[in-house]
Amino acid sequence: MKRVLITAISCFWAVCASAQVYVDGENINEKNIQYCQLFATRATLLTRGYFWIDYGQLSRSNWRKTEIAGKDGNPVTFNSPMDALNFMVRNGWELVSTAVSADKDGNTSIFTYLLRKRQVIGVVPE
Repeated sequence: MKRVLITAISCFWAVCASAQVYVDGENINEKNIQYCQLFATRATLLTRGYFWIDYGQLSRSNWRKTEIAGKDGNPVTFNSPMDALNFMVRNGWELVSTAVSADKDGNTSIFTYLLRKRQVIGVVPE
């Protein structure tokens, strides 16, 4: 029984340690943040979908959308807003709430997902 418990805990920590979500070159899973917002737009026939994260970082400019990137710095490609949300859940985040809004012309829907870093039982965030 003790061996099974140790194996289970080791697997859990291995999964948590491999969680990597890069925004502007930084792994946000290693930062001292508890919440972030994932913004997503759907792809259309003329444009691709856009996906970016706000975790409270300073933006280099107001228009810059901070895209989700891999460790190599290249943006991660998602098939849909749900694909991006599933990526975040796989990487240690849990969904708190959602909202959908439209641009000023009512053409493009913007999906906003409030996410919380998944808490490890018995560990209190700093």
